[in-house]
Amino acid sequence: AAVKDRIASLLKFDEERAVKMLVNSTDKIPVAHVVSQLKSDNKLLHIYLDLLFEKDPRAGSNFHELQVELYAEFDSKKLLPFLRQSNNYRLDTALHLCEKRKLFPEMVFILGRMGNAKQALSMLLEHVNDVGEAINFCQQQGEDELWEDLITSCLAKPKLVAPLLQDIGAHVDPIKVVKRIPYGMKIDGLREKLIKIISDYHLQMSLREGCEHILKSDVVSLGRKLNRAQRRAIRIDGKSRCGLTGAPLVEGENMLLRPYPGVVAFYGGRAYQEEALVGLCLSDAPQTASELGKSKVVSSSGGPSGQSAGKANLGGDAAAAARVIMQRGFSVDGRRFVRTQT
Repeated sequence: AAVKDRIASLLKFDEERAVKMLVNSTDKIPVAHVVSQLKSDNKLLHIYLDLLFEKDPRAGSNFHELQVELYAEFDSKKLLPFLRQSNNYRLDTALHLCEKRKLFPEMVFILGRMGNAKQALSMLLEHVNDVGEAINFCQQQGEDELWEDLITSCLAKPKLVAPLLQDIGAHVDPIKVVKRIPYGMKIDGLREKLIKIISDYHLQMSLREGCEHILKSDVVSLGRKLNRAQRRAIRIDGKSRCGLTGAPLVEGENMLLRPYPGVVAFYGGRAYQEEALVGLCLSDAPQTASELGKSKVVSSSGGPSGQSAGKANLGGDAAAAARVIMQRGFSVDGRRFVRTQT
């Protein structure tokens, strides 16, 4: 209790050890209590919250908006990484704070997160003057209009054309850029930059073609794997019963399949006597597959509803099974399903 009430004095006595102790003792000394004790000394508060964030970004999440202000005041280099990692602050508040201190890279990030991509791009080119970062920003946003805005803005400032040609070749068709360069504009090292932009573009196209080839190979391989899995046998044992009639599907000591009717099994685990499903398909003389399942009760012998004891409530499972069979190109021939010839 004595330590809890004298946290500020403790930090002034031995700042490094005291901060580490407080960060490692959040279960005994809550973060909110430390913040209340240090609210009169922003520098110590910043040191504590900074170390706490490094250890566990979620531990002081209630004070992240306060940390934005503290980072801006005491350690602006850490502000942008903090903004990227945390979501526990209001964007408009953080933007206003960065505007007051003219922290343009941080403003660009916040504007991008707020959806003001065009304003963020304009700020990158006008205040930061970093074409490479502007290209990365356009790539992250993935909007074609931003690329057009970037090219237009750079072509309006001759000093930005050279760095634009230096790095944009891997992202935009170089012909579109070269055609828009004003006639007579002087660009230092134009020949080398044109060679690089075309080379970067061809490399990017080659990588895309390679990725497409790998993707197609993976699709074929996985398709074959799926086909093999779907063609595997389905286990039917002594406990298996028809989902329609409740009758056992195998009999005898050797677990032989009943000679008739046959068994229709699905990968979901349901299995049915073929004769029972045929009877369901023919019940009420359905004209289409969508009409199947109108009859909900069938006796254990496959007879119509109303016949004594072994009746089983079909629900929707057997009706759905019959629908699937008919939709997959099968028809009823006598007492069996046969694939319709196409």
